[in-house]
Amino acid sequence: MSEQELNHHNDPSGLAASAKEASGQRPYLGDLDDIEKLLRAFTDGVTSRFAQVGRGQLTPDAAATADREECLRMAGVFAGLDDDYAAIEHWNGEGLANYIRARMVEAVQPGEDDESVIAQAFGVFVHRIYGAIAEAGSSPDAEALSVTLLENIRSFTWLLVGLESNE
Repeated sequence: MSEQELNHHNDPSGLAASAKEASGQRPYLGDLDDIEKLLRAFTDGVTSRFAQVGRGQLTPDAAATADREECLRMAGVFAGLDDDYAAIEHWNGEGLANYIRARMVEAVQPGEDDESVIAQAFGVFVHRIYGAIAEAGSSPDAEALSVTLLENIRSFTWLLVGLESNE
């Protein structure tokens, strides 16, 4: 009997498969630290492009296009379509998209396909990053901006694994 057949009969939720993925070498999409690392890099890209626009090194349209491309790339990762990352069986993809549809009902187009819904959630995350930057612009407190960005990262991390937050 194959491992897949054993998991199907003894572990219909896929926990054994997820545990195997979690202990592997690839970043695991159920590990809060791995996800936070991904989101920190994503946030760094957004804030770097924002700074480049401010210095005249990048047009606002080019920054928006790059942000959109990153949202689509991350949607592929969290839809379980990127083999560089270990996905959570039965979650990444349809499970996550359905969770986003329920949690972000006012912010996403629920009729879109799963990957598009996940990309839309990343778009909302980008807007939160820009909102934090705009809010910090009225008060030059870099530490406050850092705290706000970290809170946004943690909140979105929780969303991506289906944990409830205090939002």
